[in-house]
Amino acid sequence: MSRPAAETNASSGTRHAPGDARRALLDKAATTAGTLWAQRWCDELRKEGRPVVGGWPGTLREARAQVSAYLGTSLGKRKLSFTREELERAAKTAYTAAKNSWLAKVDREEDEDADDFDAEG
Repeated sequence: MSRPAAETNASSGTRHAPGDARRALLDKAATTAGTLWAQRWCDELRKEGRPVVGGWPGTLREARAQVSAYLGTSLGKRKLSFTREELERAAKTAYTAAKNSWLAKVDREEDEDADDFDAEG
C-alpha cells in the first residue's frame, strides 16, 4: 500500500502529509476566526464606552457559528468541506483563541476595580 505524497508549504518549505496540511489550514483558520471574534467584542464594548473586563463572554455554541461563517468566507473559494469532527475541533480552537485574545486585552485597572468592589460587597 502506498503512502500519500507529501505536500510542501510554500511559505515555510515544511513538508506535511495531505492530512497534516488540511489540519494546519483548519487550525490556522479557526485561530484567526477566534481572534477576530474577540476583537469585535472588544471594539463593540469600547465603542459603547464600556471597559473590557472579566472573563471571556463567548460560548462554544457561538464559536461554532463563528467558525462556520469564517470558513465559508475565507476558505469557500477552495471548495473544501469539513467533517463534523473537524468543525468541532475548529470550534474549540476558535473558542480558546478568542478567550486568550480577550484575556490579553482585558482592561486591567477596570478589572482590578471590579475585584475590589466584589471584595467589599
